[in-house]
Amino acid sequence: MNVLLDEIKKRHRLITDRQLAKLLCISSPTISNLRSGEQPSLSPTIILRIYDKAKMSIEEIRELARES
Repeated sequence: MNVLLDEIKKRHRLITDRQLAKLLCISSPTISNLRSGEQPSLSPTIILRIYDKAKMSIEEIRELARES
């Protein structure tokens, strides 16, 4: 999951996970849970937020999420 989150940060020139959470309109603890593995998979809502806000295809999101 870290590969996906880091790629979004890179593309949008974000420095912190807090900025990432704001971009995706999700909470900072959700980002933390994804990074730590406490939330082991992306919910459909988060996938759609990444698709909409980060302008990534569903296929790319799934591929990068699997790389972590």
